[in-house]
Amino acid sequence: MNAITFWPMPGMVDAEHIVYVGRNPERVGAPANPSEAARVEWVPLGSIAGLIDSADIWDAGSLLALSRMLMKGRE
Repeated sequence: MNAITFWPMPGMVDAEHIVYVGRNPERVGAPANPSEAARVEWVPLGSIAGLIDSADIWDAGSLLALSRMLMKGRE
Protein backbone atom coordinates (compact mmCIF):
# COMPACT_ATOMS: atom_id res chain seq x y z
CA MET A 1 0.00 0.00 0.00
CA ASN A 2 1.25 3.48 -0.82
CA ALA A 3 0.55 5.66 2.21
CA ILE A 4 2.33 8.18 4.38
CA THR A 5 1.43 9.03 7.98
CA PHE A 6 2.13 12.34 9.68
CA TRP A 7 1.05 14.44 12.65
CA PRO A 8 0.49 18.09 11.66
CA MET A 9 0.91 19.46 15.21
CA PRO A 10 2.91 16.96 17.28
CA GLY A 11 2.89 17.62 20.99
CA MET A 12 -0.18 19.85 20.71
CA VAL A 13 -2.86 17.74 19.06
CA ASP A 14 -3.13 13.97 18.77
CA ALA A 15 -4.35 13.91 15.19
CA GLU A 16 -2.68 11.32 13.00
CA HIS A 17 -3.24 11.95 9.31
CA ILE A 18 -2.86 9.20 6.73
CA VAL A 19 -2.53 10.07 3.04
CA TYR A 20 -3.06 7.29 0.51
CA VAL A 21 -1.81 7.29 -3.06
CA GLY A 22 -4.27 6.03 -5.63
CA ARG A 23 -3.42 4.92 -9.13
CA ASN A 24 -5.52 5.25 -12.29
CA PRO A 25 -8.13 7.59 -10.79
CA GLU A 26 -11.60 7.80 -12.25
CA ARG A 27 -13.97 10.73 -11.82
CA VAL A 28 -17.30 9.54 -10.44
CA GLY A 29 -18.92 12.89 -9.70
CA ALA A 30 -18.61 16.22 -7.96
CA PRO A 31 -17.13 16.37 -4.44
CA ALA A 32 -19.64 15.36 -1.76
CA ASN A 33 -18.77 18.40 0.36
CA PRO A 34 -17.49 21.24 -1.85
CA SER A 35 -16.83 23.46 1.18
CA GLU A 36 -13.98 21.14 2.26
CA ALA A 37 -11.59 22.53 -0.36
CA ALA A 38 -11.13 25.91 -1.98
CA ARG A 39 -10.37 24.27 -5.33
CA VAL A 40 -10.58 20.70 -6.61
CA GLU A 41 -9.15 19.76 -9.99
CA TRP A 42 -7.20 17.10 -11.86
CA VAL A 43 -3.61 18.11 -12.62
CA PRO A 44 -0.88 16.23 -14.49
CA LEU A 45 1.72 14.68 -12.20
CA GLY A 46 4.44 16.51 -14.13
CA SER A 47 3.01 19.90 -13.06
CA ILE A 48 3.15 19.21 -9.31
CA ALA A 49 6.68 20.58 -8.70
CA GLY A 50 5.78 23.83 -10.47
CA LEU A 51 2.56 24.19 -8.49
CA ILE A 52 4.53 23.74 -5.26
CA ASP A 53 7.19 26.25 -6.38
CA SER A 54 4.53 28.84 -7.24
CA ALA A 55 2.75 28.27 -3.89
CA ASP A 56 -0.45 27.12 -5.62
CA ILE A 57 -0.12 24.03 -3.43
CA TRP A 58 0.76 25.21 0.06
CA ASP A 59 -0.89 23.14 2.79
CA ALA A 60 1.32 20.85 4.87
CA GLY A 61 -0.54 17.60 4.18
CA SER A 62 -0.52 18.05 0.42
CA LEU A 63 3.11 19.20 0.39
CA LEU A 64 4.26 16.22 2.41
CA ALA A 65 2.32 13.63 0.43
CA LEU A 66 3.14 15.06 -3.00
CA SER A 67 6.81 15.60 -2.17
CA ARG A 68 7.07 11.99 -1.02
CA MET A 69 5.34 10.79 -4.17
CA LEU A 70 7.75 12.80 -6.34
CA MET A 71 10.73 11.42 -4.42
CA LYS A 72 9.50 7.85 -4.89
CA GLY A 73 9.38 8.48 -8.63
CA ARG A 74 13.13 9.17 -8.58
CA GLU A 75 14.07 6.00 -6.68
